[in-house]
Amino acid sequence: MAGREKGAGGGWRGGEVDRAEVAR
Repeated sequence: MAGREKGAGGGWRGGEVDRAEVAR
């Protein structure tokens, strides 16, 4: 799921931060 959120978000710096930022 991290990969998906990363691509949808635009580019985060990690899987954990990915989910945290996306949840925000």
